Amino acid sequence: EMSSLNPFLLRKVPLSFKNGVMDLYAEIKGDEGRVQGYVKPLVKDLEVMGNESDFKGLKHLGVELSAGLAKVIFRRGDDKTVATKINFAYDGNHVSWKMAEVLGNALEHGFSQPIEPGIENQFQMKYKTERK
Repeated sequence: EMSSLNPFLLRKVPLSFKNGVMDLYAEIKGDEGRVQGYVKPLVKDLEVMGNESDFKGLKHLGVELSAGLAKVIFRRGDDKTVATKINFAYDGNHVSWKMAEVLGNALEHGFSQPIEPGIENQFQMKYKTERK
């Protein structure tokens, strides 16, 4: 439930949720000191704007209006979901990911190809078997 994040969010960023449910899917694979994976958040029935009496100032109002506009842009019409896929890699020093790819995935979900819930089994895991 997205509204359960409000106490935390209001301490960190001026943003609050009125409604919405998020499912989060992820796969991570480590190999030879490198980690790669993806995180796939899917949000349904998202309402960003809280009550005007809850706004902590002009910045809070601006962030909530921006988030509301983003919801309108990225929301898929038929099932009213907002989703993206965030591919990332970690090499021991820093995490790399591409904002353009994240936004592109969200736009694609909203207008053409939906992001399906669930794990994609993107990383074929190799299992070592014990010798007898």
